Amino acid sequence: MATIALYASKINAMSALIQDVKRSVADYQSELSIFKEEIIAN
Repeated sequence: MATIALYASKINAMSALIQDVKRSVADYQSELSIFKEEIIAN
Protein backbone atom coordinates (compact mmCIF):
# COMPACT_ATOMS: atom_id res chain seq x y z
CA MET A 1 0.00 0.00 0.00
CA ALA A 2 2.93 2.35 0.52
CA THR A 3 3.71 2.18 -3.19
CA ILE A 4 0.19 3.31 -4.06
CA ALA A 5 0.48 6.25 -1.68
CA LEU A 6 3.80 7.29 -3.21
CA TYR A 7 2.35 7.47 -6.71
CA ALA A 8 -1.11 8.79 -5.85
CA SER A 9 -0.19 12.41 -6.59
CA LYS A 10 1.29 11.46 -9.96
CA ILE A 11 -1.80 9.46 -10.88
CA ASN A 12 -4.06 12.32 -9.82
CA ALA A 13 -2.05 14.72 -11.99
CA MET A 14 -2.54 12.54 -15.09
CA SER A 15 -5.97 13.97 -15.83
CA ALA A 16 -4.61 17.50 -16.10
CA LEU A 17 -1.69 16.32 -18.23
CA ILE A 18 -4.00 14.46 -20.60
CA GLN A 19 -6.18 17.56 -20.95
CA ASP A 20 -3.07 19.63 -21.74
CA VAL A 21 -2.04 17.15 -24.42
CA LYS A 22 -5.54 17.18 -25.94
CA ARG A 23 -5.53 20.98 -26.01
CA SER A 24 -2.06 21.04 -27.58
CA VAL A 25 -3.09 18.60 -30.29
CA ALA A 26 -6.23 20.59 -31.03
CA ASP A 27 -4.21 23.81 -31.25
CA TYR A 28 -1.69 22.12 -33.54
CA GLN A 29 -4.45 20.82 -35.81
CA SER A 30 -6.02 24.26 -35.96
CA GLU A 31 -2.72 25.94 -36.86
CA LEU A 32 -1.97 23.25 -39.44
CA SER A 33 -5.38 23.75 -41.01
CA ILE A 34 -4.81 27.50 -41.27
CA PHE A 35 -1.37 26.89 -42.77
CA LYS A 36 -2.81 24.51 -45.38
CA GLU A 37 -5.51 27.03 -46.32
CA GLU A 38 -2.89 29.75 -46.79
CA ILE A 39 -0.80 27.48 -49.01
CA ILE A 40 -3.82 26.57 -51.16
CA ALA A 41 -4.88 30.23 -51.42
CA ASN A 42 -1.47 31.25 -52.75
